[in-house]
Amino acid sequence: MRFLASLVLGACVVLHTNAGIVHSVEQMQRPDSLVFSPQKVLVGLNATAFVRLFKDAGLGDYIDGTRPDRKLTILAPTNHAMDEAFGYDLDDGDDVVLSAKERVQRSPRDRQREWALYHIIEGQYSIDDLAQTPLVRTRLAGEWTDGRPQVVKAQVHQAHRALGSHVSFNGADNILLEPEVIGNTTIYLLSSPMSTPPRLVNALIQNLDLSLFVAAMGASNTVDEIQSEAGVTVLAPVVNAFASLGLVWSYLSLPGDLDARADLSRLIKAHVLTRPVYSDEIPMHTDSSADMLVVKALNGNKVGLYRTPRGMFAFVDQSEQPPFMRRSARSSTSSRLASVLDSSSLKISEPDMLLQTGVAHVLESGLILPLNVEITSAKLLRGMRAHIFADLLERFNLTYVLEDPRGEARTARSSDGDDENEDPHTVAGYSLLVPSDKSWRENPAYRELMR
Repeated sequence: MRFLASLVLGACVVLHTNAGIVHSVEQMQRPDSLVFSPQKVLVGLNATAFVRLFKDAGLGDYIDGTRPDRKLTILAPTNHAMDEAFGYDLDDGDDVVLSAKERVQRSPRDRQREWALYHIIEGQYSIDDLAQTPLVRTRLAGEWTDGRPQVVKAQVHQAHRALGSHVSFNGADNILLEPEVIGNTTIYLLSSPMSTPPRLVNALIQNLDLSLFVAAMGASNTVDEIQSEAGVTVLAPVVNAFASLGLVWSYLSLPGDLDARADLSRLIKAHVLTRPVYSDEIPMHTDSSADMLVVKALNGNKVGLYRTPRGMFAFVDQSEQPPFMRRSARSSTSSRLASVLDSSSLKISEPDMLLQTGVAHVLESGLILPLNVEITSAKLLRGMRAHIFADLLERFNLTYVLEDPRGEARTARSSDGDDENEDPHTVAGYSLLVPSDKSWRENPAYRELMR
């Protein structure tokens, strides 16, 4: 086309050509019959593979505009991202720990549907909203989470003022400067798809600090039981927490010891709570409020979750009447309660590790040693592998030093109601200096005894 002349009339540019006249206007007139739906916008954003997957999964009504009253946020990967990653994330690798029955139950279409629902967030969220509410609930909810919705973690980064804020979802970057808003639907365009949350072990093994916790689950034969538990919160201890147990860990990690395996199983289950609790559900503990979310663990213990300006904590209830069950508005009571909490609480260093069955929080240090794990001197000797010393105690009828000398006396006083009049000369316990088996074998007197 050859332009013959042009002139500007106000806001309108008129172009004269040999075929006629072209008018350029600042605003386009859109006919009433032209209505944009989320699906049309997704096609325009080059997310046609995402649209096709939604329809194949039977979820077309989320994007076709037939439910304009429903407020949603859609996280849509581009076609390029889908082409690079597909085949991959819908089958997230968890089949290596699924039984054949479970693999049949989760058909490819089921995995497609789960994956698609995980990219739909209930409610509309702007970037400012995500900065205030980084944990958002998706439409994916089922038996794995006991009917509670799965969560996506949004992270908002303050970029250069001219560029605005940058947001990512579970590490997948949004590539739009601003999200597209179509009525009650907000759309973010992702640089890569998000995989659905993994199973417990698959998530924990990504963190080397949790390797002993994973190993302890395997040694105690609790992996299958815990991973099949729907809707849980796992308080995961780090390696140093187990190492700090010293001889106790030497006993608990004994291979082939049935008592040690049973005790280790009780210890592991004390770290698994029977409902998912994300960090945004943990209440604030202040001088005027002793609020705490109390959740039962698999071993029967109760654990209280609370936060302060110093962070989030787990308080372990080891008594019949835990202090966090006693409410009082008086600051003096709250101060006493705070001192109890400080001495009995475990700090959460890494919250909200997303799981297929709920969530995990990493403990900064320490672990829960429940009351139903009874550590005796005899068990510690087994942990030390001090077999000769234990044999000598039995030979010389000294095994009473391995028992609590106050046990029978305490029971008698409790039955008489006379706990206060304890004999000051009562033996409180014994300290044992235990030579190794090697040192015994090198001792001439022992060798003479064994002849």
